Amino acid sequence: MQTNHHSEAPALSDSTAALVFSDVLRPNPPLSATTLKRVLLAVVAINAAMMLAFLVQGAWPIAPFLGADVAILAWAFNRASDLSKSEVRVTVTRETFQIVLKPPTRDFSHATLNPRWVRLEVVDVDGQRQQIVLWSHGRGIKLGGFLPLEERIAFAARLKRALAQVRSSGFAS
Repeated sequence: MQTNHHSEAPALSDSTAALVFSDVLRPNPPLSATTLKRVLLAVVAINAAMMLAFLVQGAWPIAPFLGADVAILAWAFNRASDLSKSEVRVTVTRETFQIVLKPPTRDFSHATLNPRWVRLEVVDVDGQRQQIVLWSHGRGIKLGGFLPLEERIAFAARLKRALAQVRSSGFAS
């Protein structure tokens, strides 16, 4: 297993004619930026009204907490928007299995594996299929944890079919 960290995605060295499987996984985005701003402004207005009511009654120590929850909510909205920009690219050819993990704020990392040696496992936790894990040379890579359960199962099934197709095609020349 070869894992590298870079600032630009690697080019696929194999021709697209040998492409067996290609998919890009992205988390579902949160609400639009405009909607998030409107929700945050509504929370600010409600908290400002509550803060004013507490201040009028002399309960000024409450005021910082009403401001803090707005700040935390704004941070959470920003973080969710950032995380929605991440992606995982999975490409399978007869010769290579390539995974490119692109977090939203850091350089990407990628792993290039031999598709004949990759073992795909869907790990059940609490009776539900929770994680897709790719195993090669004793190391595991978890994929698609952000996908809804149905999409995760469908992706795993498509990827298993692609790996089976590569294995049944015989050895590359």
